[in-house]
Amino acid sequence: MRVILIFLVLFSSYSFANSTLLVKSGWQLIGLNLSVDDMKLFEAKNVEQVWYFDAKTQKWLGYSPDKLIQKKIDDRDFDKVESLKSWHGFWIKSKQEWMLSIENPDTDVVLKDNNISLEKGWNLISLPIDSAISPKAFDDVSIWKYSQNKWKFFGKDEDNKDFPTISHISNSDGIWVKSEKKQTISISKNSSKLHSFENMEQVKAYIKDMILVKDRPYFGYHPMDRMEVGGEFDA
Repeated sequence: MRVILIFLVLFSSYSFANSTLLVKSGWQLIGLNLSVDDMKLFEAKNVEQVWYFDAKTQKWLGYSPDKLIQKKIDDRDFDKVESLKSWHGFWIKSKQEWMLSIENPDTDVVLKDNNISLEKGWNLISLPIDSAISPKAFDDVSIWKYSQNKWKFFGKDEDNKDFPTISHISNSDGIWVKSEKKQTISISKNSSKLHSFENMEQVKAYIKDMILVKDRPYFGYHPMDRMEVGGEFDA
C-alpha cells in the first residue's frame, strides 16, 4: 500500500550558522550543501582519500592530504580534486569519526547555488539545500542512493524494481543520477513536489532525517552509512 503525504509547509531553509556533518570512518558516499573551495578542509588526521566524478569529462578526480597517496593518484593520471561545489556528491575514506564543519556564506550566495547542472549520462551529485526532499524533484532521471548498507533506486526502469525504492533524499546524501539529456534543475523550485512512501517505515525514516537536518547545535548533522569499495591508493 502506498501512502501519499501532502506537506503544507515546505521544509527548505538556509542557515547562517556553520553547517556541520558527522562523518564516520571508512568509505562513504556523501554530499555537502555548501561549496568547498579549499581541500585542506580534509585534514590528514581525519581523511585518507576523496573522489569526485566529473560528468562533463566522464573522469574521476582524486585527492589525498597524504602526499604519498596523492602521488599514486597523480601517477595513474587522475586529475586532482581542487574544489567541490555545493551540489557535488563524492566518495570519502575517513580514518576516524569526525565532525566536518563549513562556514555558511551570505544568503545571496546560498540562494544562487541551489541549481544542479546535469550532463547527459551519469552524474554524481548531492542537494545544495538543507532539507530532505522527494526524489520526484528530479524529472525523468534514474537515481541510485546507498543507505543502510544497501542500494536503493528511483526511476522508470522496470529492470531495477527489485531494489528498495528511494523515499527521500537528504542534504548529506551523495547520489548517482542518470539523465537522458543535459539539463539544469532548480532544487528550491522542485522540492515542493509530493512525497510518496511505500510503507510507514519510509515515513518514519523521512521524519527522522528532517529532524536531524533541523536539529541544533549541529545544523545539517546526519550520520553516514559505511560502504567498502575497491581501488584504494594505500600508502
